[in-house]
Amino acid sequence: MKVIFLADVPTQKAKRDDIREVSDGYARNFLFPRKLAQPASAVALATVTQRHAKQEKEKRRHADAVKALAGRLKGLTLSFTAKAHEGKLYGGIGAAQIVATIRAKGIVIDEDQLILKHPIKMLGEHTVMVRLGDGVEAEVSVRVSEEMK
Repeated sequence: MKVIFLADVPTQKAKRDDIREVSDGYARNFLFPRKLAQPASAVALATVTQRHAKQEKEKRRHADAVKALAGRLKGLTLSFTAKAHEGKLYGGIGAAQIVATIRAKGIVIDEDQLILKHPIKMLGEHTVMVRLGDGVEAEVSVRVSEEMK
C-alpha cells in the first residue's frame, strides 16, 4: 500500500511528506491509528507535490538572498583603532564589535555567524570569516591600527 508520511518515522527512515510503499497491515494497524501516515490518494499526492514545489521555491529564494549578502560582504574592510603597546592591543577586538560595525554599514548578521576563535589582539590586517548558511562563507577584512595619543 502506498502511503504519505505525516510525521518522521525512524523505524521506516521516513520523513514527513515522503511517499513510500509499506505493507497493508503495517499501514492499517500502526501508521494510520497513530496518524503517522495517510493513504496516497490522488488529492493527497497533489497536495504533497504542491507543498514540495513551494518549499523548493522558498529554498531557492533563501539561497539567492544568502549569495547576495555574501556579495555585499566580499571586499568589505572594517577599521578599528585601539590602545596598543609594541604591536599588542591592551584589550581585544571581539565578535560583538565586529558585528556592530558590520550592522552600522546596513548589513544584518548575528554574532554566531562570525568565525572568530579568539578576539583580535594584534595590530595589522586580519581576515575574519562569516558563515552565512547553505555552505556560503564570506571573508571580511579587519584592519586594526594604534590609537593616537
